[in-house]
Amino acid sequence: MAELEALAQEYRKPDDYLRIRERYCETSMALNVHGLWAPAFRSKISIPKKNSLHQPAHELIQQDRVVIDCHWLHCRQYRISPAEAQWRPLFKKDSEFPLALAQEFATRSITNEYRAEAILGLTHPLQVQLRALCGESVQTLFGNLTRYSRVDGKRVPAPLETVTLAVNRWAERDRRVASEKEKYIAHAKARELLKSASPTRREIAVLAGLIRGVPALSERTVCDLLKKIDKQLAKLA
Repeated sequence: MAELEALAQEYRKPDDYLRIRERYCETSMALNVHGLWAPAFRSKISIPKKNSLHQPAHELIQQDRVVIDCHWLHCRQYRISPAEAQWRPLFKKDSEFPLALAQEFATRSITNEYRAEAILGLTHPLQVQLRALCGESVQTLFGNLTRYSRVDGKRVPAPLETVTLAVNRWAERDRRVASEKEKYIAHAKARELLKSASPTRREIAVLAGLIRGVPALSERTVCDLLKKIDKQLAKLA
């Protein structure tokens, strides 16, 4: 993960990607093989949201994200059944990842939402793991995590901001919590990202692990952990 962060920091302008592209993709796929950090929660190279501002390098970044996402799904051996038969080899278990086919899939002139939902039929818990293969609703969820709002002219903190503040205050009162702040925040973040899908404790545990790059905790541990978070959030209300 540190190597990917270093490469992302080397990116200053679009043409920089051409220099780091090979190393960036290789490192990303190596992380996929290890199966700890999901693509959505790794250091990223930002590109303009508006397609009209995209340069050729931006298109390459976007295409590579699709390939990396497909490789992640393949490595995790999720059950993906594309509506179009030509893409089914991308997710065939116990087989080598068909890189050329993934690159072809990535260069098709369709939206990533169409790829994710109409072609691959990816569920919400899978989409939140991915950098490119997700719909607008998932992208909005990620944005809302750190976006504050206003009610009657008053600023309402973003969900992640509120959780972080609650955990920080808790850590000030209990030194034992200080070394585990990341764990609590990750599970609160996972629950927020999955809330529209009525997640099970197991799904929250898995996503929190993929956020942190560690194995998932047991369902009982996650249940106790979330109760503790809610108790701290109630103190802020």
